[in-house]
Amino acid sequence: MDNRSIGFFDSGVGGLSVLKVSLGEIPRESYIYYGDTLRMPYGVRSKEDIERYTCQAMEFFRSKNVKMAVIACNTATCYGIKKARELFDFPIFGVVEPAVKESLHKSKSKKVALLATEGTVNSGVYDKFFESYSSNIYIKEIGCPDLVLAIENGDLRDEVIVPVINKYLDKFEDFEYDTLILGCTHFPIVENTFKRILAKFDRKVQLVDPAEITINELKEYLENHDMLGDHDEESIDFYVSSHKEKFKSTLEKLISVNDYKISLSEKVLD
Repeated sequence: MDNRSIGFFDSGVGGLSVLKVSLGEIPRESYIYYGDTLRMPYGVRSKEDIERYTCQAMEFFRSKNVKMAVIACNTATCYGIKKARELFDFPIFGVVEPAVKESLHKSKSKKVALLATEGTVNSGVYDKFFESYSSNIYIKEIGCPDLVLAIENGDLRDEVIVPVINKYLDKFEDFEYDTLILGCTHFPIVENTFKRILAKFDRKVQLVDPAEITINELKEYLENHDMLGDHDEESIDFYVSSHKEKFKSTLEKLISVNDYKISLSEKVLD
């Protein structure tokens, strides 16, 4: 048993989609969530900046004595996880490799579409992981900066979100994919909207949400290393670098927090 907290890090609200899965799959834990809302979106930042931001977040988690951390952001995973693992001695999980493994399992045609930030697409990390697992795969990647911002703004109504999703799905018009990776943790927040759009056009496409397989791997690690928590009162300490009230509004839409002891504070990392 290990009752230290698990840290979750994202550029904003996207990591809440991963945290939500963890709350359901791994009960009796305490969590610390850091959203770098002041410096988002990460997709337009330099590799050096993202690596630095990621390591700052891991240093913050170390100061909180976490037992492990999840980089619940595809872009930060692409650019920051390697350095973070070199610098910190607690286990650090990312969301990219689990998504690749799950999409290879699901795809029959071996044609996979990826929606992500421009930073994730430009990193080439998804390509490298696919090549390491299979030489017989075709992947088409599209950067979706407007969708990230739309979700971060918190207005998730169809009239706002659907046109943005359609704009990016249209770019796959000539690509007969059967699997779509939601390669930014913001995107599973509107997964049901994706499903409705694809169903409307009679597209039999499997969606890959990296959160589910990532948390499965996290849970397995905790079990195998006797690190599961056993809290009578589950708690989540949220920290954001700005826009606390906007974050709170989105949080309340996505996660039922009444069963948890909650705190929300502003904290700028440097």
